[in-house]
Amino acid sequence: MVLVHIIVEKQDEVTAITNLLVNEKLIVESYSIEKVSYKKRAADAKQLSESKQVLIIARTKALLFAEINKKIKEMYRDKMPVIYALPIVYMDADQTEFLLQNTKTV
Repeated sequence: MVLVHIIVEKQDEVTAITNLLVNEKLIVESYSIEKVSYKKRAADAKQLSESKQVLIIARTKALLFAEINKKIKEMYRDKMPVIYALPIVYMDADQTEFLLQNTKTV
């Protein structure tokens, strides 16, 4: 099991992404955190640029990450959001069963 983090620029992107992933049973649920501060060193390496973005956190099976990544790439051909997964070390047995029964069979 993993938590997939997807960082997008606008709240309306959250709805499109989560609806797609839930409807295709690629994730069991998602949370979004608005106004996440994002800082990046500029190309000249002298200044930091900053923006506010939205973080999507979704719970799923690790084996579904490649398919999730592919779907996101199809949606965002030109400007791919940041996407990565963090392992879930332990989860309640009932919650694990819920996740297994409500996500795509791999």
